[in-house]
Amino acid sequence: MEHTMAMQIVGGVGLLIGLRMNIDPVGFNKSIFGDVEGIDSGESSAMRMAIGGAIWAMAIINLYCGFNVEDAAAGEAILTGTAIGLAAFLGTIAGAKFRGYTDKHPYPSDGSPPDAHRNMPVLSDDVAVRRLIH
Repeated sequence: MEHTMAMQIVGGVGLLIGLRMNIDPVGFNKSIFGDVEGIDSGESSAMRMAIGGAIWAMAIINLYCGFNVEDAAAGEAILTGTAIGLAAFLGTIAGAKFRGYTDKHPYPSDGSPPDAHRNMPVLSDDVAVRRLIH
């Protein structure tokens, strides 16, 4: 696939996700975590909007460069940078689980998690605090 087409696809998908996170942050949170306590809070919605804004910004950069960057090497560098940035973004989501800030990975609440996630140990808050202190 040509780099410009890939940047346009990544940009279009990111634009849709970022817009959905900003248009209905409460609904987006509920689709991931279900109807849990505090899901309607302003803080939760503000955090989701900020995350959506970051995805939206990356999408706009990819769309702009996908239509305006003619040099193949520059386009490939931008696309590679986007992939690395998205990997770091997803790593922070997984890091919250492994550092003990949440008891499970966020996944759509309409189905059960994959089998690999069911058997993972859950850290309590005091264990996470002790790990950070020591």
